[in-house]
Amino acid sequence: MAKRKRLSKSDLTGDRGIAFIHRVVSDMGHIWTPKPLEAGIDGFIELREDETSHVGACILQVQSKAGPSHFRSESRHEFTFYCDEPDVDYWLRANTPVLLIVSRPENDEGYWVHVQAYFNTPERVASRKIVFNKVLQRFDIHATDQIQRLATPVDKAYHAKVLESTETLWSNLLRLEEYPPRLFRAKTRLKYPESVIERLKGAKEPRYREWLLHGGFIYSFDDLSFDCYTTIRTATNPENLPSKDYTGSSDSDKRYFFVRLLGICLRNLLWRQGVLYSKEHKCFYFRATEELSEQHVGGLSVFKGYFSKLNPDRIVYYRHRACRLELRRIEGDWYVEITPTYHFTNNGTRPSRFYEEALSKIKIAERQNKAHLRQVRLWEEVLNESYIRTPGKAVQRELFDDSELVLAPAIERITKKFGVVRFGNLVKFVANWTVPEKHWLALGRSAEESIEMQMELF
Repeated sequence: MAKRKRLSKSDLTGDRGIAFIHRVVSDMGHIWTPKPLEAGIDGFIELREDETSHVGACILQVQSKAGPSHFRSESRHEFTFYCDEPDVDYWLRANTPVLLIVSRPENDEGYWVHVQAYFNTPERVASRKIVFNKVLQRFDIHATDQIQRLATPVDKAYHAKVLESTETLWSNLLRLEEYPPRLFRAKTRLKYPESVIERLKGAKEPRYREWLLHGGFIYSFDDLSFDCYTTIRTATNPENLPSKDYTGSSDSDKRYFFVRLLGICLRNLLWRQGVLYSKEHKCFYFRATEELSEQHVGGLSVFKGYFSKLNPDRIVYYRHRACRLELRRIEGDWYVEITPTYHFTNNGTRPSRFYEEALSKIKIAERQNKAHLRQVRLWEEVLNESYIRTPGKAVQRELFDDSELVLAPAIERITKKFGVVRFGNLVKFVANWTVPEKHWLALGRSAEESIEMQMELF
């Protein structure tokens, strides 16, 4: 009996993978050309300008891998693909960009990676392993602009379309509007901040730590002639100096004292609103709630626990909204520069062992322009003292010591200002042109959806 021809399921799956790529590329408005003889490249994408219908010989090479067997160590947010060594060597020798597209055509899903950019270190080449991010590397119509940039010739710039339209540009700078006009200085024999704190504990009126020790002197925006400083200073009459002599001084030492004092005032202002400082990670972060429950400030979740996917009863870590603050002097004025970030703990206080991994993933996911601005605006409100914690059971051994478990009760909106410094609103500019976000920002899924998918790590 004659043997009959066979067509395996893997052949059909491979063909469906090519058909999936063809459809997506067509949806993007580009041209797909399959390669008749295949030795590591299945076809080509030629870019087409949608507005003019012009094609410019901008080519991407594509290798397709279809089927569920290629999705290893898969979770909701990522999976691993293992490459054959000859394939990697073949791709890296190409003189045009190579895309590897791994798909499950039966689920209408695929993911892409620029091979040469990914295998950019000897370690990655040796591992022959690619970890795909299922949020950011989805191969669908939303990847059009990223792929277009990738295929642009090296001798030709990518020109984003500029529209004649008014647009407000927000910076991450807050101008320092007010600060104490006088700065006090007095000699002291005390060498350590702990000694000053101990002597101030018995004061009738509590004094906040808006002072610093340096070179046998204590500097403060608080009047050092008050009785509570009698046991701290050695001079009867402390020096009363104009602050402006320090703010705009050409003397680097004087500016140093002023910046140090401003930094202390900044910590004080934030501490009163339930925000602590991490010396290890150099960031300010919202501290844990009393019962470690989720907390919102200004419509954003500022403290939240994330459960293990393997054990739903176990918290993997707690996420705190955080920021880094830098004082900068620009054209004679002082500003605080806000850089939003996140802080991760395993019990509300101690840094999580997953800190770096969690921070890396959420930073990758949070690339939406509006999401970033929203966080900057949150810290703008906090620095303007729009919120403050209500009285409760939370205690702290010392103002800037966050080594103990410190739990903050609820935070509510306030109108009374307590800080000795005042900041204005975010500096913004009005431009008479705009560049549409689709030309420079990966769009498609909401920032919150991307972040939540990234945060469910385990």
